[in-house]
Amino acid sequence: FAYFGDVAGREIARATRFDRSFALLTVSLDGMDAVYRVMRREEIARFRRAIADAILESVRAGDVLARVEDDEYFVLLPETGLLGANVVRRRVLASCARVLEGRDTGTARCEPIVGIASFPVDGEDLGQLVRKVRARSDQVREGFFRKHARGASFFQLVHEVFFDEPGDAPLSGKVTLPVEAVARLGAEVAAEITNRRVKGTVYVGGDGELARGVLRALPQRPMPGLRIGKLSALEGPGFCSEVSDPRLADLDFFVAMTELGGYALVARERDDAFDVFHTVELELVDAFVTSLQRAYHFQPEIG
Repeated sequence: FAYFGDVAGREIARATRFDRSFALLTVSLDGMDAVYRVMRREEIARFRRAIADAILESVRAGDVLARVEDDEYFVLLPETGLLGANVVRRRVLASCARVLEGRDTGTARCEPIVGIASFPVDGEDLGQLVRKVRARSDQVREGFFRKHARGASFFQLVHEVFFDEPGDAPLSGKVTLPVEAVARLGAEVAAEITNRRVKGTVYVGGDGELARGVLRALPQRPMPGLRIGKLSALEGPGFCSEVSDPRLADLDFFVAMTELGGYALVARERDDAFDVFHTVELELVDAFVTSLQRAYHFQPEIG
């Protein structure tokens, strides 16, 4: 870890000097104590090497991998923002899953957990970044996605999961709000994306006040690096993707995966108010975006 700390220190200095970003990932394995009880010592050593190899296969030659605990790894991704780090997160999860599928561990099960922090948004020194990335890992473990949304389709998410499951995860919640409050909340996030001119992918759905407020706050002309998709009959600026679907008639939603992070707001009208599900859980927002793209055959975002 000392070598990793030196490399990270140099990367912080370089990123600060040239006004660039980089990302820090932590990869850990939940449930390994039970798995190790059914493995021999030499099997454990081979397994750990296989996991390290799987992570290395998922990153670039210039990225830096360090094992800091028996089953915790740090990955430094130079000149990489949150979107690029999220692409690496997907690759790491898929590679580690293949290793785990190839092991006979009886009834014992484990799964990879990946946390992400980015410089300078999440911290300006290594200590701050390490604390943030480990906190993100803990949030993934307790997140709404792993509790309630794993494997759900887009329509299951927006019609069932978001409103029927308890909002008991750290970065997600449910609330009932007046119509104007919902519209204002979505518009504030959309305005932040517009004002900071960040890269990413945004989808707006529905024909109600939430969708109207968000569309007014988003850029009225194409902005480099920002893709906007509309699932609505509302008029608005040019869109990369556009469709109107009657299955979404009772919903408004706004979901954004940008360099600022993941954000989703889904509102269902009830009398004079909205039942609202909102989240900033990266894994859940990523699942929402990818399931939407799959449902409508939209081109995936590029990290």
